Amino acid sequence: MASWELTTAADESLVSGTPPSGAPLQHRRLLRQDVYEMLLRELINGALAPGQRIRDDELAQRLNVSRTPVREALARLGTAGLVDTAPNRYTRVTPLFSPDLPVVLESLAALYQLALRRAATALTAGDELELEVLARKLDEAARPDPFLVVQAFGRFCAERVASPILSQLIAIAQPRLQRILRLQPQILASVDTIDAVVDLVDALRARDEQRAEQRFIEFFDRLSTEIHASPLGNAG
Repeated sequence: MASWELTTAADESLVSGTPPSGAPLQHRRLLRQDVYEMLLRELINGALAPGQRIRDDELAQRLNVSRTPVREALARLGTAGLVDTAPNRYTRVTPLFSPDLPVVLESLAALYQLALRRAATALTAGDELELEVLARKLDEAARPDPFLVVQAFGRFCAERVASPILSQLIAIAQPRLQRILRLQPQILASVDTIDAVVDLVDALRARDEQRAEQRFIEFFDRLSTEIHASPLGNAG
């Protein structure tokens, strides 16, 4: 799943703030990507917590798969900076914040900006209708979850990027940001996330690429500032 999203948030999730639940793992046919996505979800949601040690044999038993797809998934998650492995010693979840986080955020800002620009130039009449639906849901939702709102908007843009390389780069870099935003919800709350997404949707509906890009830059700059200002961010 090379996109900006963590899950395919259903419409009900956007309104209720509750992520959709999947079928029990033991009843699903798990492929490599399934194992990777499940572990990614657990890392971002904190089920696999920062600092926690991971045993691939225990994960394989829990997921009812062989150790091979688990090891492959852990290797990919290591590339994304979510797990740290010392051969024949340990595999553990990385800290929430790390010294190279500023570089990660800078990289994501540039990648997201490019993706937004590409999505804005590819809008169709059907896309405008989908944006209208998203805007209406945001307006009608009593207390939308900022994290799921960002996911929904990110999914919309990701589906229109039409660049495998750009999608892959985002997929590698963004899980660390997603984990911070999920486990530190006060960060999104402090930067008026819902208002920012509403503004971005409105700019895209008006086909005002410059306004959309400027609004994104303002939002992401504030987001990065809040991340660095958080106690754990300063400690990192």
